[in-house]
Order: sequence, then C-alpha cells, then structure tokens
Amino acid sequence: MKTFYKNLIITSVFLLTLSAGLPMIVPEAGAIGSGTVDISLNVSPQYPSAGESFTVKAKSYTFDPLKANFQWLLNGKLEASGGGLTEQVFTASKLGSQMTIKTVATLNNGASYQALLTVNIADIDLIVRPLTYTPLFYRGSSFASPGSSVEIYAVPHLFSGNTRIAANNLIYEWSVDGRKSTSLSGEGKSKFILTMADAGNISHDVALKVSSVGGSVSMQKNIRARTESPQILFYEINTLTGRSNLARSSYTIQAGGGLSVLAEPYYFDIASMSRAVISWSANGAIIEPTAENPRILEIVAPENSYSTTAFGFSVENKKTIYQRAAGALTITAIE
Repeated sequence: MKTFYKNLIITSVFLLTLSAGLPMIVPEAGAIGSGTVDISLNVSPQYPSAGESFTVKAKSYTFDPLKANFQWLLNGKLEASGGGLTEQVFTASKLGSQMTIKTVATLNNGASYQALLTVNIADIDLIVRPLTYTPLFYRGSSFASPGSSVEIYAVPHLFSGNTRIAANNLIYEWSVDGRKSTSLSGEGKSKFILTMADAGNISHDVALKVSSVGGSVSMQKNIRARTESPQILFYEINTLTGRSNLARSSYTIQAGGGLSVLAEPYYFDIASMSRAVISWSANGAIIEPTAENPRILEIVAPENSYSTTAFGFSVENKKTIYQRAAGALTITAIE
C-alpha cells in the first residue's frame, strides 16, 4: 500500500511537469487565437472591419516583455521587430479574408516564446427603419420619437474560408443598453424591433453579435438609436397646383378669398397615429375639422374685412406621454 502511494505521487508530479510544457489555446475576442501559457495576444478593437486599423498587444506573466526582443509576422512575412515592441498596428485586409498574426519574443538568455492568432475580417450592415410617420413627398430619413417602435435589420458579411455564410445559418445575439434580448435572439433572427422609452431626450445603445454556429467566426456592431420630438408643419393646398412643398407658419389671404392648409405630424409613431386625437382651435376656441381629412383646415375670409386669426393644431395619444405635438398657424385677411 505504501509503495502504491509513493508511485502515485511520483506519477502525478511527472504529469504536472509534462503539462507545464504544453501549449495552451488562448481564445481572443473577435479572433481565433492560440499561443503558449507564457504569452497571449489581445486585439483592439475586437472586431476590425475591412480597411480599419487595429492593434495587437502581447502580454506575459512569465517574463518581462519590455526586456524581450519581439518579431511581428503577418501571414508569414516579417512586419516589425524591436526590443520591448509589445504591440503592433495592422490594417484589416479585404472583407472575407483572414489575417494570421504571429509574434515571437526572444529573451537575452536565448529563451523564445511565441503566440499565434487568426483575425477574420467580417462586417455587419445595420439598417434602421423607424416606424414613424412622414409625408410621401418627404425625401429624408424618418426619426424615432419617444415611445415609438424601430425596426433594425442586420445584413451580416461573415465568411468560412472564401465562402459567405448564409444569414439564416448564423446566430444573432441582440442586446439593448447592455441587457441581452433573449426572445429576439437566436439562429437566423436578423430582425430586431426596438421600442423607444416614452421619455424625453432618450437614446438606446443597440449591440449585435453575429457568430457562426460553431463560434469560430464572429462580428459585433453597435448603433445608438436616438429620438426626435414629434412636430407639426403646415402646407398650403391649392386645387390647381396641389400641395406646396414649402412649410409655413403664417399666411395672408385677400378678404373674401379662401385658403386650405394641411397639417403634417412628423415622426409620430404610426400605431400611435391611429389612436391619436386631432383637434383645431381658432383664437383658443375649438373648431370642427374637415370631415374628409381632419388634418385639413379650410378658411374663407369675410368680405371687406381685415383680421388676424391664431389657429392651433394638436395631435395627442393620451396613452403616452410624449406621443403628442402642437403647432401654431397665423392667417391674416386683408382687403
């Protein structure tokens, strides 16, 4: 029994001695990394895009890196060397390519250590579509408003070798303000619906990590979704020329003449618009809008009169705090 116990101790020590000399795989965020237990490599930024500069840093707790001579190799070609050269800047190659980076650290006593990593150059396009209202003639991008919904579509560009990985075969991990959205994450889930907080001056950080099923290739992208307050703009409507493209807050008409004005509520949540209450007022008194379109105000000025009237227009969804807006319009009748 004593002999067996001693042999067990000797065998254990022998195994520990062997394992101490074995290389260890060191995974790096955004890359497939390998190296020894004595040196590791870190990439910053973690997920470089094509043409972007990134830095690779070497770290060691076994020897003093500042006293070692480093060689940096890219795809087998020497890029730089020097004493204490613990980091090197690279430029990401074309989309879909792989960059094999190797560093060799040599000490004064001849001891040498090395580490190797492969950086996969990938990217993700994020398409943001606020589900808010803008007129058909508006050519700009709509904005999200407090309490509105936003659709975000991911178009990933991840490769296995020289072959693009199909979007439906990738794993999507969505998070908002650091909190993972489990229900909207998973394989093939390239669409995300964000509901903006119903509060003023708010923004959300949306992060997406896309990975291959085995996790060998991955990429992360962040966007910040901001809000704009809904607003009201007024456009004149003419039976002959149609709607004016110039928004105005005041108009002048001849006594006895008429005027039609359309109120356009920019950046309202589309779903909220269907529940909103629309109202017009004239000098503070509520007036009935046009039956055909409650956002159109039709005015006929009395004959032989001079007057200025302050009109007000408001849209309000009473179930929300910030899905509401008001606009002021002045119409002056002259002889």
